[in-house]
Amino acid sequence: MENNIDSSQFKVLIFTSETCPICQQMTPNLRSVIEKYKSENVNFELIFPNPGYSTQITVSEYKSKYKLDCASYIDSGRKLTKKYEIKITPEIIFVDQINNRILYRGKLDNQYEGLGKRRQIITEHYLDDALSQALKGQEVKMQFTEPIGCFIANE
Repeated sequence: MENNIDSSQFKVLIFTSETCPICQQMTPNLRSVIEKYKSENVNFELIFPNPGYSTQITVSEYKSKYKLDCASYIDSGRKLTKKYEIKITPEIIFVDQINNRILYRGKLDNQYEGLGKRRQIITEHYLDDALSQALKGQEVKMQFTEPIGCFIANE
């Protein structure tokens, strides 16, 4: 059963860090997803949860280096980090803003099966699949994957 969905209701929060190697490695795949769904009016936001390290300059350099064309915020009070209980970067939260529901939470894809265990061929595209299903008005089949990456520094 397909519904007519106002896709502007969808937001993807990407908790990331300029210094995390896994965040850096995922950027080409992330950029592809952002480019694919921008025309669908899905809002993508990079959230930098390490305000002790991240500055407007480091965030701008990161976005420029990895060609990430989306909004970005330094979570200086860690409001979003605390709200979503984020402990690791990268972690993705895909939200239906109208129904105030998390549709998917976890990894971008299965590029990493563990720390230091990077796949040569990605076989699962979790965020891409979730976005595709939601935009068709379908229930998101895979709603959670365990994030793998760098722990967020305590302040």
